[in-house]
Amino acid sequence: MRIAAFRTVGRIMGICLSQGDIFPLRFARHVFSYILKQPICWLDLGFYDPTLFNNLRSMLTSDFLEQPVVENDFTYVERNSKGEMTVVCLKPNGSQIPVNKDNAIEFVYKYAEKVLVGKRIAAFEAIREGILDVIPETMLDGLTPEDLRLIICGVETVSISVLQANTSFLDESRASQDILNRFKQWFWQVIEAFTPQEKQDLVFFWTGSPSLPATGKWQSSASVMLRPQEDIFLPTANTCISRLYVPVYSSKRMLRSKLLMAIKARNFGFV
Repeated sequence: MRIAAFRTVGRIMGICLSQGDIFPLRFARHVFSYILKQPICWLDLGFYDPTLFNNLRSMLTSDFLEQPVVENDFTYVERNSKGEMTVVCLKPNGSQIPVNKDNAIEFVYKYAEKVLVGKRIAAFEAIREGILDVIPETMLDGLTPEDLRLIICGVETVSISVLQANTSFLDESRASQDILNRFKQWFWQVIEAFTPQEKQDLVFFWTGSPSLPATGKWQSSASVMLRPQEDIFLPTANTCISRLYVPVYSSKRMLRSKLLMAIKARNFGFV
């Protein structure tokens, strides 16, 4: 059942790739490498666990006169789903083979492979098979792991210029044009002052997508519906059509406060 679940994840990824949607999970680089059937090497560990990578790299320049930072034999401590730890040999009789100058490179490669893949290979394969259940393998030809992650997961940094280019304003507030123009300026100024995480939260609240597409364009433009002034109400969103409903608040400070309250509460509303 667990492997079947991973295959389902792969099918969802395949649907996202075929339809240009954003997949919400950002896997490590080596997972995308496996999906593309590209080699996974110990350098991938630098993206996955920089501290462990630096510790292993230090072994390659060590004179081995001092105790290495990690295990000094060909073993790896594995933790199962219950939190129980088991010592696994990286090669036959690994617990009896000390790491030295002559075999340090072999140890580093085997250790990194165990950390990055190990028993997860069945899950990785299930994800890949799930993707290929939906799209032909030729769609993945020529892609790098970075390309695939960007296409399927989008851009992590929310660009205000991209948001502005993809957003239209609708009005049912009955406010004067001067008030509307001033409110639109407040709207973009408030968002621009948000932290990177707050911008991502806003995009998720607004569109249901955790990030912006790599193309810089949504399949359908986002919109902001300006509602009559009511300072007591929070903004709401209809993620199916990427529409944000915002009352024309009385002040810029009120707009910021209400937006932050809405996105932090994940208060989705359908109108």
